[in-house]
Amino acid sequence: MSRIAKTLVATAALTLALPDAANAQTTPAQRAAVVTVAKPDKESLEEARRLIAVTNVAGVLDQMFIALAPVFGQGVIGVLSGDDQGKALLAQLATKPGAHERLLVLLSTEYLAGIKRRMPDMLEKLAGEYASRFSLEELREINAFYATGAGGKLIAMQSALQQSMSEAGKAAGEAAGGEAAEKALDKLQAELGLQRSRGT
Repeated sequence: MSRIAKTLVATAALTLALPDAANAQTTPAQRAAVVTVAKPDKESLEEARRLIAVTNVAGVLDQMFIALAPVFGQGVIGVLSGDDQGKALLAQLATKPGAHERLLVLLSTEYLAGIKRRMPDMLEKLAGEYASRFSLEELREINAFYATGAGGKLIAMQSALQQSMSEAGKAAGEAAGGEAAEKALDKLQAELGLQRSRGT
């Protein structure tokens, strides 16, 4: 495997790890509250698979990874730009009109293809997690809720709610980013005793 290929693999691994970042933020109390069953029984696994299907987890993951695909592509470009071999490749691409954009498209396409191949394993692992953390009766109760009018509406509204959350998060991120950049530059230049033009 070439050095560039290894770089792509490492970047893909980092991107795939992003969804787990939120889990790392749980408190010790929250982690202690989780009850894990070592070997979930067959009935619990079947009920967990049903829950995953009813709540369209595959669709939710698809949308999440589609959103991550451009991040992965830009991440690869960033990593390549810090490597001599990668810099040489990027310099070659710069001489070909549209090559940079084509690379991003190919990276996203291959990334999503790789995710699709791994989706069944991800869903089965999730079923095992559900079956380990919820009793059979609890899983049946959850599925029964989703079979009600309110539960069905929650599933139907899932995409719209996620879109609203995404837009709100994007707006908050842009505002926080602009504010952070302004304050960070002010503090750094104050520490260094530099004069700052307000246009920078």
